[in-house]
Amino acid sequence: MPSTKIFILASERSGTNLLRILINNHHLISAPVAPHFFDVFYNLIKYYAPLKNKRNGQQLLKDALALANHPYHDWALPEETLASESVDSLTDCIDQLYRAKAALEDKSGYCSKGIHNFNYAHYIKEAIPEAKFVYLVRDPRDHVASWLRTPLYLHTPYQVISKWNAEQDQCLNLEEIYRQDFIRIRYEDLIADTIETMSKVQHFLGLPIDENCFSTSGDNKEAERNELWRNLSKPIISDNKKKYLKTLKPYQLRIIESVAKENMIELGYTDFETPADWQINNSVMFKVEELLRTMYSQKVKVAKNSQALKGIQSKNALLQSIRKRLKEQYHDSSD
Repeated sequence: MPSTKIFILASERSGTNLLRILINNHHLISAPVAPHFFDVFYNLIKYYAPLKNKRNGQQLLKDALALANHPYHDWALPEETLASESVDSLTDCIDQLYRAKAALEDKSGYCSKGIHNFNYAHYIKEAIPEAKFVYLVRDPRDHVASWLRTPLYLHTPYQVISKWNAEQDQCLNLEEIYRQDFIRIRYEDLIADTIETMSKVQHFLGLPIDENCFSTSGDNKEAERNELWRNLSKPIISDNKKKYLKTLKPYQLRIIESVAKENMIELGYTDFETPADWQINNSVMFKVEELLRTMYSQKVKVAKNSQALKGIQSKNALLQSIRKRLKEQYHDSSD
């Protein structure tokens, strides 16, 4: 059977880890924790040029492998795995690493959950024409509520929904371009009728139906490593929706529904709670309020997630050392 190469397109906090775990349960597909290779290396690729120089390509593979094997991702790939490989592009490097991980698990295909995959979809299809896209969308009101509960980077409803809205614009545009290799599913359908939704996904991917894709496993090791992933070892919560009704205030819902109105309708979320008639106020007062809400959230809420941040901070330290070395080498070679 030809190798299946899957790229999930979605905004963060849309249920992507659940989808990844379910896909990973398939006996043919490896879906490891995503190191977000594109986000990390896309703006660094000039430091490895030209990649046709095998030494440069090997350095890119080595750095990407170090990121994949960091305890936060824990791919456990032997360093000699790619020792003899050459690299044509960043996408080729990523493809090689995912294929190596799949081979380590005795699987033939892979799934990438890299955040912002939608930013790199054209590069992916250029290098991997057989790539398939699975677009996962979640009710933006629950999406915002999730961010506000664990606000590691975004801290106000307006910040979150503005990012969500722009990302859905990108994904919907990609759907038009790559329709034949593109499937859209909703998080609410995934949790309410997992069997039907995952059967639909497997059929689209050309995979034989594997019933292991219909449920999570109680012994998921990732759930033990990261507090943010603790639900991955629990049964799927079929009614995990509309939680925003208990957590978001009316003015917050009005902002969310107003900013996202067009895409909400396009994606089938038509049960509006407000008139969706709010308009952004670029006054100094609005900007000050956004700043104050952000400062409060950073001080009070991020502190509660310090344990989850430790792994991210450790990973970031590795990335900083890679960037520093590359820039120093690049500077020396330019002199």
